[in-house]
Amino acid sequence: MVSLSLVRGDLNLNVDCTVTYRKGNDLYACGHRFLMVGPTRIPFSESHVLATVPSVASSFKIDVPGPEVGTIRQDRFGAIYGVVGEKAPMIPVHIHLDSTLNTKTDYNFEIIEQSFLSPLLLNMGIVSTLNGTERSLGPSTLNLRASINLSDGEAVKIEDVVSGELSTAGVAGASVSTPLNYLLDGEFPDLSIRGIDLTVVSSDERRVATLEQVWSSQSEVRPGDHIEVTGLLRTPSGGTLVEKIPVDIPESISDKRLSVVVGSGASLNALQNLLTPFSTTPRDLHQLVRALNRMRRNNRLYALVMTPQRSLTLQGEEYPSPPPSLVQTFLADPAVSSSVVYGNASVIGDYQTQPTQYTIQGEKTLYLKVENLGN
Repeated sequence: MVSLSLVRGDLNLNVDCTVTYRKGNDLYACGHRFLMVGPTRIPFSESHVLATVPSVASSFKIDVPGPEVGTIRQDRFGAIYGVVGEKAPMIPVHIHLDSTLNTKTDYNFEIIEQSFLSPLLLNMGIVSTLNGTERSLGPSTLNLRASINLSDGEAVKIEDVVSGELSTAGVAGASVSTPLNYLLDGEFPDLSIRGIDLTVVSSDERRVATLEQVWSSQSEVRPGDHIEVTGLLRTPSGGTLVEKIPVDIPESISDKRLSVVVGSGASLNALQNLLTPFSTTPRDLHQLVRALNRMRRNNRLYALVMTPQRSLTLQGEEYPSPPPSLVQTFLADPAVSSSVVYGNASVIGDYQTQPTQYTIQGEKTLYLKVENLGN
């Protein structure tokens, strides 16, 4: 028997198979596929069978893995193939949990580095860790701070508040595993993940603030003005939370009206994705890291200043209110035009509050009249 180590450390997840054939350092096992992911790199170890449990429905073995001896390279329909003596890369994961039980616990484990399995295994590891001590049903709030550290020194930073009545651990796991999925799905040749660090502070209360009303210090503005946008949030206890966002009106605006969209990170991420699709293929890993770090969080209130002018996205970068001559130049060249994504509105200002202890929900829109254009 051999045991494939998907997760190892304080948490363990193994897949066990019977060895079919070995010649030298080449080894075939299972006699069938595992997940049929094709080329892969999964460490495997010797496995010692302790007992066989017979069953008419499905017999199974109880076994224990031994020391690591090699790497599975291929997962195909007829078998899995590995090489004895090779070492597979793993992603170290560290989770620090500040529990509602007044305890502080550190968990350390490793997951395999594979575009399909790694985000799933990270999600499972986070959920398993939290469900070990924290409630899965009832009011719960999880404050998250995470960092996906790359070998070149860059990092994807994650900061969020997850709150609700059901399965907050699942939402917390997705908050960290989704950026990892974007990184691995890009298949960048220079990508190497040095480790993932996550700190979770848990509390047995529901902290959700809903945006009820917004207003600005001025309804009529001039180019270059500084105004203040105020959001009134309603908390679960019936109390109110007032958040103020300083907003600058650009000097270069030429429209008579502006819209200011105020809302949660999730709402404005969805709006921004309509204007600048996140599915646009990034030029390189550095651009993807910057895009992931710009993703809005649930624990802040945001304000987007928008004009009805056309915007364009080229190679993952957004260009708001481009000059008409530039748009015409792109339209005249089919090779360039096919790579440009056009939008019907432009974001000319992006502002936010300081982090709060709440998960914010809701979205509102203000309309401002612009005076003294051209004066």
